[in-house]
Amino acid sequence: MVLDKNDLRSIEKIVLGSEERLNNRISSVEVRLDKKIDGVEQKLTKKIDGVEEKLTLKIDGAEEKIISTLSREISDLADINRAVIVKTEELDYRLRIVERKLGLVVK
Repeated sequence: MVLDKNDLRSIEKIVLGSEERLNNRISSVEVRLDKKIDGVEQKLTKKIDGVEEKLTLKIDGAEEKIISTLSREISDLADINRAVIVKTEELDYRLRIVERKLGLVVK
């Protein structure tokens, strides 16, 4: 069997048509994949943003608790310090009275 020019042209048309259909299908698949990838990226971005927001809120809440606790601790320490100073002054005053009574201090 010998192929003539018409047969070769027909084969060429069939091959070119098949190639075009395959290219169209490949393009269609690529477009669908791109859309799916974009959708997945958007979902992941939303989830990441949501987690980030939750973490920020938790960190802010923890920071507020720490600052509040530190403020209370500082206030408590200041109260203790004042009480110690008052007691020290009272003890110093009483010690001076005792020293005077014992004659240890010259007037």
